[in-house]
Amino acid sequence: MKTILLLVITMVSFWCLTSKAQLIYANVFNGGGSVTVSGTAPTVANSSFGGSSGAQWICTTTNGVNATVFGNGTIDTNPGCALLPFTPQSGCVYFMSASVTLPTGMPNWVAMGFTSLATQTNNANGDYCRFTDNPPGGYAWMGMKADITQGVYAGRGTASPLGNTTVIPAGTNILTMVLNTVSSSWTVSAYLGGTIVGTNVVGGTQMGTNFTYGSNPAIAFAGIGQTGFAGQSVAGIQWNYWELTVTQVVASVNPVGYWAAPAASGTGDGSTSANAAGYQNASFWSTVQSQLQNSNVTVNFLSGTYNAGSLSFTNMGNPLHQLVLAAATPHGAVFSPTNTFSYIVYLGGCQNVQLNGFVFTGDVAYWGVYCIPNSLNPCRNININKCWFLNLTNAYYAAIGLLNGTRSVQVYNCNFTNITDNNGGHQHMIYAPHDIEDVVVSNCIAQDCLADYMRFRDDSEYVVVEDSTFISTMSATAFPFVSAELYNETNSDSAGDEFFGTYFQVSSNTFTYEASGGSGPYSALHFSDYGWSPESYYCDLTSLQATNLATNTTSYQQSFMQTNMGIIGSDIKMFGNTYNSRVAYHMDYTYEWDGSSPYNNWEGTVGLNNVPDTSGTPLGPVPVLRNGNFDKQGLLLTAISPGDDDNECRFRDWFCNPKYTDILSTPGFNGTTNALRFEGTTSQYVYQWITPPGPAWTLDFLFAIGSAYTGTGTKFKVDLFHNDIAGSKVSVGVNNSGQYGIYNGGTFTVLSGLGTIAFSVDSNGNGNYTDPGDTLNVYRVRVVGNYAAATPFVNIYTSDANSMVLDHQSLNQKYWVSGTPVSNQSAPETIAFYNYTAPVLVDQVALATGLGEQAPVITNTVVGGGKVILAGTNGFAGDNCYVLSTTNLTTPASNWTYEATNIFTGTAFTFTNTLTPGLAQKFYMLKIQ
Repeated sequence: MKTILLLVITMVSFWCLTSKAQLIYANVFNGGGSVTVSGTAPTVANSSFGGSSGAQWICTTTNGVNATVFGNGTIDTNPGCALLPFTPQSGCVYFMSASVTLPTGMPNWVAMGFTSLATQTNNANGDYCRFTDNPPGGYAWMGMKADITQGVYAGRGTASPLGNTTVIPAGTNILTMVLNTVSSSWTVSAYLGGTIVGTNVVGGTQMGTNFTYGSNPAIAFAGIGQTGFAGQSVAGIQWNYWELTVTQVVASVNPVGYWAAPAASGTGDGSTSANAAGYQNASFWSTVQSQLQNSNVTVNFLSGTYNAGSLSFTNMGNPLHQLVLAAATPHGAVFSPTNTFSYIVYLGGCQNVQLNGFVFTGDVAYWGVYCIPNSLNPCRNININKCWFLNLTNAYYAAIGLLNGTRSVQVYNCNFTNITDNNGGHQHMIYAPHDIEDVVVSNCIAQDCLADYMRFRDDSEYVVVEDSTFISTMSATAFPFVSAELYNETNSDSAGDEFFGTYFQVSSNTFTYEASGGSGPYSALHFSDYGWSPESYYCDLTSLQATNLATNTTSYQQSFMQTNMGIIGSDIKMFGNTYNSRVAYHMDYTYEWDGSSPYNNWEGTVGLNNVPDTSGTPLGPVPVLRNGNFDKQGLLLTAISPGDDDNECRFRDWFCNPKYTDILSTPGFNGTTNALRFEGTTSQYVYQWITPPGPAWTLDFLFAIGSAYTGTGTKFKVDLFHNDIAGSKVSVGVNNSGQYGIYNGGTFTVLSGLGTIAFSVDSNGNGNYTDPGDTLNVYRVRVVGNYAAATPFVNIYTSDANSMVLDHQSLNQKYWVSGTPVSNQSAPETIAFYNYTAPVLVDQVALATGLGEQAPVITNTVVGGGKVILAGTNGFAGDNCYVLSTTNLTTPASNWTYEATNIFTGTAFTFTNTLTPGLAQKFYMLKIQ
């Protein structure tokens, strides 16, 4: 897991956090009928900050009856509580939230909050066990009765009422209690639909927002309850959800904060809650974007219903300063635009944005939160925390959409429930098609939708789904929970252009199907291909292959999956999960034909429970760059037509511009299979959004330029962006005279120290440079960025033609385009290669952490067992390293003997040489290049 900087906002304070908010308890009242919850486990239970992973509901009894609350969220007529063990810890802010539906004319009250005990009152009749009584001794609790003034109490029983209260309306309400244990004297506050209640009001002026305890309460339990309903109808009283979360606080006061509301108030400039900006005010968001260039910004959304339209952002954010959009009161800001809108929140080309504590509901047409790049600008570093996606009854695609290269997304502590379509569609909780990378889903609840709950389609990988609860309560929602599906059907896209990603971790989750008869397959992790096989793979099986795959050994299954589908079992991590009896497959593979694709007369599902790695080893880190050699199996041999993946390059993991660009291939350099070839008659570029390697980094690549170019000026260029939205980058290129240069703003400055290139000759124009009469001149370039320096700079090294030796250099360059890197903070985020009406070839692109100009050094020597072992550090992946020896130190270095030639595969190396007894001693030396 990654540590993420989060911000949790209450109505009174801003708290800076060092870790994500954590879910202690959650219960979705989704089944069990009229069976009491007493003695059953909540949906989620964690041993953190006062909770217990083994907790079970305790229903206090009345005359021996312990029903109180039933599994479906309805209640019994007896007065009592349903409680879970909980002991608050100092230094935290706890949020208890619930959704409850109350009928008009409700005869009595229900409650939620904290108590001291979970035992029966010692009275003769044994008929008191409510929050008002001692025991259980309710502290910090609220009582609800539809259309009647709501009671909120801080002290035990009904002591310390919080003053004037609010009428709670009939219908479904969201309730919140906030228990703050940061200071030595704890405080408590209560909210109805995000509006604070239980406050003292004098002459129309609110006099306080919370209650401060003189003596901190002895809380030992948390939960819900009621007074007696004997002889009264309780029809319509319904608990829907209940949860308890915590945030640990370590620092105070965020200096930059703004306020937004469904409609503007006061001056509408967003400076205070009384002057909140309307949430769709474009000039307000322009101000926020300007502020992000200098600091983190938090925008607090006041409680209310946001239904005037979508919240839409394009190219919003900053790589170094986070934009936090947060409900001022958790779940008090409810977004529910109508189905005339395609999405609720749109993040197009945005980065470093957090959504915190919102409710997304209603009949919006397609998406809840929609994340997609905007041309070269990625959508990345998006954190969705503690949000509720409830009853999205018309969301045709998903609650959260991550599309076309969106990366580095964290979904924490979220509740997904009833993601459906009024017309019967194919809705997902998370839908992530086409090259999605680095997604973490943690501590979430996912209940009921009409398709795969979380689908990661087409080369989407490096996905972690952990510590979450998946529930299907009916056959209509019995679909796979986590899936990697391909749609290689015969349509407007080229058949066979989608591929399996293979890096997944599915760990410590609970998977439950409560009904039989659904379409299924009933699977925790589901791989499938619909239609054609991906190029160079064979996903459509014969009946014999399917039988062998289902019945043969684990090693056979793993080998078959890797060869035929590109799914590597050792890179799929599945451990610590809990499956109920209806989960037919921990992991499966399914093939379906689309009616016109070639197939082998078999379709169906094969169980592959033994294929993943179950050792408990977590998924490895996300690589900085993927497919830098353009060799990844699955090179597209047919052009991609317009579609969702219209910027995908023929080389997997790379994107292209213009759309549908016909990026070509050619034989690779120095042993690689393919090199990327730009079409020389036009101008194109390819790009990849990378994992930032840090402020000290090295880029290394090979290139050639054909002589059949047209026009003057720059013919080839490489950009490394350190601020995508601002367009800030280092930009190095070659002009039509073969001179290397670096861009200073819009000016190409020649770097004479790097030499010049000779253009390659393709005598017959076929693009291969391997025919008689052709001349291929390949050059190596290394750019070493030291953004950790007080004044960031780059050093640039180049080779002569067809040499790997970097014997030209231009050092300490401080030229940038659209903004300099920030010392010790900035890092490359995007890499792009360009041609300008020139036939350019690119190969062996490597980008890694560290300064690749540092020579390797020997750090350890071991002699024994007839061998000498040398070990060391430094070096750069792809560099040649030579081990030389001599028996006489006076021998010139040029005459030493070559013992071994190796290529660095990382930043460390070892060398082992056998010692022959009786021979003279040897001296060893390392040589690079």
